[in-house]
Amino acid sequence: ILPLQKLDYRGRSKEEQQSLIAAYLQADRESGFDFQQAPLMRVALMQLEENRYQLIWTSHHLILDGWSVPILMEEFLQAYDDLLDGRELIHYAEDRYDDYIRYIGNKDRVASVNYWHEYLKKITSACLLPFVREEERRTKGVGTYKELPLLLDESATGRINAFCRKHRITVNTLMQGVWSYLLHRYTGSTGITYGVTVSGRPEDMPDIERKIGLYINTLLFQTEVPADADVLEWLLALQENQSQSRLYQYASLADIQHSSGVGGPLFDTMITFQNYPVSKVIDARVWKLQVDKIFAEEQTNYLLSLLIGAADQISVRFNYNEDLLATGYVEQISRHFEKVVLAMISQDKQQIKQLEIQHTDLFHKTGLPQKEMLFDFE
Repeated sequence: ILPLQKLDYRGRSKEEQQSLIAAYLQADRESGFDFQQAPLMRVALMQLEENRYQLIWTSHHLILDGWSVPILMEEFLQAYDDLLDGRELIHYAEDRYDDYIRYIGNKDRVASVNYWHEYLKKITSACLLPFVREEERRTKGVGTYKELPLLLDESATGRINAFCRKHRITVNTLMQGVWSYLLHRYTGSTGITYGVTVSGRPEDMPDIERKIGLYINTLLFQTEVPADADVLEWLLALQENQSQSRLYQYASLADIQHSSGVGGPLFDTMITFQNYPVSKVIDARVWKLQVDKIFAEEQTNYLLSLLIGAADQISVRFNYNEDLLATGYVEQISRHFEKVVLAMISQDKQQIKQLEIQHTDLFHKTGLPQKEMLFDFE
């Protein structure tokens, strides 16, 4: 049975309601889940006014991925409409996750091990952010996580999409190029490593687009950032790199990292490209239940995660462990990211070393100690 908690906040001021909601969210995060007790999901319904509610839906990543959320939301809205109209609820075919487990089990494990062993040969050291407190905790997921949003306006989004279409690269590839370049500048290393999330949904599985469960996987991504390389040619190489890795995307991250001779974590940042906005389901038709102000919070074990969404406006959400990474740094990283992506699409022919970010004073407003400063792009 799905745990459902009903809370009545009617008659409270908006300030009181927001305070109560914030307190609930904090307690909800701290309570976690008991893996011995199904389901790893719970819902709280808070009544704010006579016909206005806030719903908080909490689930563990073990049972579903982001792709599954719009599917569940659509089924929920459809069931709500059907119940109000007196129609019989739609019976969906049983979704058996063990079909996917068997699919993975039939993959050639030897070929996968050989691929990742060869892939990791160039990695001689970990790629870790240099401006971090308590470094031993950087991949433990312990601490207070916050999120800083970056929303590129429609004009910038349009230019990005046009650049990618013209040169036959994906927006995801461009964003990976931006992050690779920034890590190169932050660490001073030409060899860059970070995590990337892949959908994990095999195209040859029937109805895979409508299945609910944990299909995503985190892979290790590594690349070189040569200063003399042509930006566009380098981006195309990144895209081919990713295409090859996806052929072996069912390997576990633990197995992949085990293939490396480097001890400890190989990276502490990751990118997730999200192309499954719940808003598209909401806007697809006029539902009887009016839904707005949808917001999702996610937490990983990594110090910093970039959650990139592609819609009418490209968004980048910087999810970070505030206990280890100062907010001032994340604000600077966000500004750098925007400047670099616009610089990369500014012209078709340029070398990586020609990327310039001018007129920035990001480093003089945080009050951070000089010895901990990020370098300036001037």
